[in-house]
Amino acid sequence: MRVRRAIVVVIVLAGAGVAPASSFATGGQCHGVETAPGGWTTAPLPSTASVPVEGSSPVIATSAVGQDPSVELATDGVAVFRTADGGCTWQSVFSLAGTDYYSASGAATAYTVTNIANGHDAAPANQQTVYVAISPNPATVFTLVTLFGAAPPELLAVSHDGGRTFAITHPQPSATNPFVPECVATPTLVFSPPTDQKTIYIQCTGGVGQEAVEGELAGANETMFRSTDSGLTWTVVGLPAAPVFTTDAHWLVPGSRRNELWLGGYAFEDSHYDLAAWRSTDAGKTWTKSADLTPISGNETSVGVAVDTAPGPGQGRVAVFDSVGTYMSTDLGKHWGRMRPVTFTDGTRPPVAGFFLHHVLHMVFAGGINCKGPPVMARYPSVTAKPVTYSFPSKWGSYAGWASDTTFAVVGRGLVASGLAHFCTTDSPTGPTTAKLLSLRVR
Repeated sequence: MRVRRAIVVVIVLAGAGVAPASSFATGGQCHGVETAPGGWTTAPLPSTASVPVEGSSPVIATSAVGQDPSVELATDGVAVFRTADGGCTWQSVFSLAGTDYYSASGAATAYTVTNIANGHDAAPANQQTVYVAISPNPATVFTLVTLFGAAPPELLAVSHDGGRTFAITHPQPSATNPFVPECVATPTLVFSPPTDQKTIYIQCTGGVGQEAVEGELAGANETMFRSTDSGLTWTVVGLPAAPVFTTDAHWLVPGSRRNELWLGGYAFEDSHYDLAAWRSTDAGKTWTKSADLTPISGNETSVGVAVDTAPGPGQGRVAVFDSVGTYMSTDLGKHWGRMRPVTFTDGTRPPVAGFFLHHVLHMVFAGGINCKGPPVMARYPSVTAKPVTYSFPSKWGSYAGWASDTTFAVVGRGLVASGLAHFCTTDSPTGPTTAKLLSLRVR
């Protein structure tokens, strides 16, 4: 999962590796960990000496590990921190070193830890494979073009013990798989499907000439990279659409079956754009558009997809949503129904995330302006049913930015969701002042 911040972290990277482990409590005797009715918990984020605090927190990304809500990873762009007790204590488990990692000629490069990805399968937390994406710094990317020919390579640090230790994966391109992900900016998406921990997908913007070659080979204008050996070798696959905004977090998601992917986006038809959904059953080699759901009359907005991955009769349910509406299919996209809208008395709230719990669709709505009204959750008992709404807990104040970048992991018959929440107070009604790790566990 990834979130954005204004500050740019610049690192001279020469060797990235496991930092000396150091543990520290977040707040004495865990007095910073708080709970609220409904399965909600907040915990302080790790103290980050790597970079100065900019805004409400220097932490830019978090991720749950597996299906254990007490095990989390967080990064400030320089170091990666791990908690195994729900945020009571954090340990530094990885950091970028101070020399140039990738260049044999000694030229300086700059990288930042930007994404944390985990498949969240049913294995214990300490047996999970976790990927940390190390991305070239946008501020220095053009100085790297001559060094790497097209664009600097995206690097990966991989853990096979649930984030306790990490090691850099050295790509091993070959004549049959000559590709290495090369990005001129932070990836828009990095994820690993729950059906295969060795598989990792990366979608990013490459160099102009590089993107043209990759698009020609993949037969598509938009592409992404796929590895089935934890980042050693890569292939390029085509995409039928691209995210509207780089902050979209859920526009491309894995399905419940091996090699199944779902993508939500816009299709240009008859001089206008339609919200649409595509499905791939072969890991992105081919895509089938299941439907043009609705034409848009205004600007394109963020698009999200939710898939029911829990075992049982609900498998095959999928939802696609944007600011215009939410649509759900119960038969793998053969037929779609528009869900009844949620209305608010104090302004509009676009949907920012969706998930299935007990085979029932839940949607999360948030205000378009930070700190202007609390987020609201809604569940749909059926396709035609009126949505049942319930608010986030109010004891911590209003939130900003939680759901759009949150990890939603189905846990047996329940769900664990966790991510950064930027909290607003009455002293600062126009913007968030503090950030915490906000988690939800529902059974």
